[in-house]
Amino acid sequence: MKTIISCFIPVCLAVTVQAQQIKITAGTSIRTSSQIQLVLSQGMNLENDADLQLPALQVLASGTADNRISGTGMLTIGQLQINKQAGSKLILEKDCGIAGEVNFVDGFLDLNEHTLHLQPNAIL
Repeated sequence: MKTIISCFIPVCLAVTVQAQQIKITAGTSIRTSSQIQLVLSQGMNLENDADLQLPALQVLASGTADNRISGTGMLTIGQLQINKQAGSKLILEKDCGIAGEVNFVDGFLDLNEHTLHLQPNAIL
């Protein structure tokens, strides 16, 4: 059984889910008690306006439509896995940090003139 999102969000209204988008607003803090997985599928995007350090978060980009990670806040996650259908990609619209590893299964990562920061001991 997979846990899609299992976290404590102190300000419940700070995270909004719209059609094909998850938006985390400025000032939001997220604490996790275990490994969690966020699946960006079929064109779903992540917009992060908070400064978040989430080393227990695994982001999985999958499906046939492009996905985007955007926003104004610094985002550091534990793992990024790209498993897109042929010709589709994950597009960075902001700099992001990786604490653990980046796994390329299939598809593309478009840095879009942004930086993917690998922390010490991170694996590409």
